Amino acid sequence: SFGNAHEEISYFMDKVNETFAFYFGKIRKTDVDCGYKKYNDPYKEIERYLDFSDVSVGQSFYLGIFLGLLLFQLLLIVLIILNYDLDIDLDPEFSSVFPQFRGFFVVCLYWTFMGIVIWAWRAKKINYRVIFEIKGTTLKPLSIFKQSTFFFFVLLTALIFYCLERAQINVFFGYYFRVDLLPLVFWGMFIAYVFCPFDIFHMETRNFVFDLIKESTVAFLGRPSFRNNWLIGNMTSFIGPVRDLEYSICYYAYYNASPVDKQYFCSKARGIYLAIAFFPHIIKVLVVFREIYLQKKKNSKSKVKLSQWLGLLKHAFSFTTSTLSFFTKKHPWCFYAWLPITICSAILSFSLDIKKDFALLDTSDDGIYFPLRKELIYPKPSYYFIAIVDILLRFGWLVNLSPEIVNSFLRPNTISLILFSLEAFRRSLWNLVRVEVKHLEINQYKLSPQIQLPFEEKNGVYVAAEDISMVSTIHMRREDIIHSQCISLFSDKESTFAKEAFTPIREVEKPKEPTNLDKLLSSFNENRKKITTQIKNLVRKNK
Repeated sequence: SFGNAHEEISYFMDKVNETFAFYFGKIRKTDVDCGYKKYNDPYKEIERYLDFSDVSVGQSFYLGIFLGLLLFQLLLIVLIILNYDLDIDLDPEFSSVFPQFRGFFVVCLYWTFMGIVIWAWRAKKINYRVIFEIKGTTLKPLSIFKQSTFFFFVLLTALIFYCLERAQINVFFGYYFRVDLLPLVFWGMFIAYVFCPFDIFHMETRNFVFDLIKESTVAFLGRPSFRNNWLIGNMTSFIGPVRDLEYSICYYAYYNASPVDKQYFCSKARGIYLAIAFFPHIIKVLVVFREIYLQKKKNSKSKVKLSQWLGLLKHAFSFTTSTLSFFTKKHPWCFYAWLPITICSAILSFSLDIKKDFALLDTSDDGIYFPLRKELIYPKPSYYFIAIVDILLRFGWLVNLSPEIVNSFLRPNTISLILFSLEAFRRSLWNLVRVEVKHLEINQYKLSPQIQLPFEEKNGVYVAAEDISMVSTIHMRREDIIHSQCISLFSDKESTFAKEAFTPIREVEKPKEPTNLDKLLSSFNENRKKITTQIKNLVRKNK
């Protein structure tokens, strides 16, 4: 997809589409006599390939049924808790198991939000594949929704059985079953899915995520990229769920211990609880110092950017709030130092989000675009909504770093579930706008090499596919209809150039008597050369 496509580029893309429609829009299937069935409107055929929607009507119907089932499960859980007076915070056994349900719920929720974010990027033609340097296939929003709803279903089913057992309703037909082992079911299925060694369950996507995590963890040793900073930023929002995962491991590691020993070994006063909060911030600080070092190495006279200093200050605040919160129980005076630092941290984080990450408050051109910016991809009201949500939930994010203080005057398990979920929502909104800003910053014409025209290679020669409908299942947009080795325009500070608009389609091995299809391919190649020359001239002119 294009970034900041000029009117002339769009014109040439329309010419490519028209050429495709003219030659292939009226062809459906070749019969014995090489005759073609013609449509009244050739664009009806091309629209089969340019299906904008990621979800068909049938798929959306079944997805809606599954979502309805999840809502029914949530309603059933709420009714059981209210009707049988189950209290997550006052029931010691329920309170000891609940963090395992909570952590997995937030993971599934964030998973669902990412599916919505990717759907929005695709709908607005934001080229996230180029931004994240994705090579190969990735999960589509529909696949993400299917996976997240499946794990949601398993989680809520396990929680229903646990609530029924706590309410002393026999659902196991008189057999004894340790319901506190139920979290092992969904966590075990999730770990098996993530670390599955076989080429199933979207292995290419899982490998990409693993490589990105490893690369980002040691990004301070190399040259940090946008996707490294993006992932580290998301890691700071996962402090709560990671703590719940660590608690789950500790819970089953001391499963046979006495309740007193288990409470001691898995308490929130352990050093690892504080280390989890520190880890992503330490990596981010090291990455910032690495960027400053590379900047000075390239130009010794360059000055450190104000945004870099403010970023370091923000993470210093995060270290301080986490530390003060951790020691509040032992030293009550820490609360009075924690409160003002937390307020300053929230204000600074919000300011960096709005000005640096979202690139809002644009004062250029006499401030005519203030408080937004000149180039916007999403509707204007959405930016105001995201800004309001960000400032409100920034305080909630800091509360995640300081559970010891919040738990002293609120119900800890309940409020933590709400805050973790809201933080996943806030981070999803941040992802939505941050990648949009990066998309606008690239200012390059780049196309993802993933869409193919109906040609296939036989014996080293490109020929027309026997059945053109083979590509009907590929979801494309009108702007994306290109061969996998098609237009690839690059722009950088040193040069601007255009590669071949289409890689030369080698001459088709013709039979003794050329068919109508051979003539069409030959004419298509001639039009391809003309379009290539026009695009080269246009790029040379714009340079």
